[in-house]
Amino acid sequence: MPIANGFISSTAPWSFVATFDVEGFGYVATGNYVPSSMQFNNAPATLTYKSANQLTSRRSVQGTVGINTIILDAANGPVIAATLTVPVDPAERIVGSIKWSIKG
Repeated sequence: MPIANGFISSTAPWSFVATFDVEGFGYVATGNYVPSSMQFNNAPATLTYKSANQLTSRRSVQGTVGINTIILDAANGPVIAATLTVPVDPAERIVGSIKWSIKG
């Protein structure tokens, strides 16, 4: 499965934005989740996916934020994983949604 490198940051205690270079295109993932967690900034992240066709539309997501990692598993297969530069404590199991777009 292909892997793309990028970054993920929280935009509020309940939302995030992630950017990745996928097959020469800049992809942006934005999302919301519950429960809220401590915020995190610019953590290096990897995106594992089968096909860029999976990186479309809005999808449900579940995973974990904290203590030292973020794992976001989209319902249609892609997984975002990151190592936090500053611990987020306590860790939270989250559910929410993710929306994919390509940078203009």
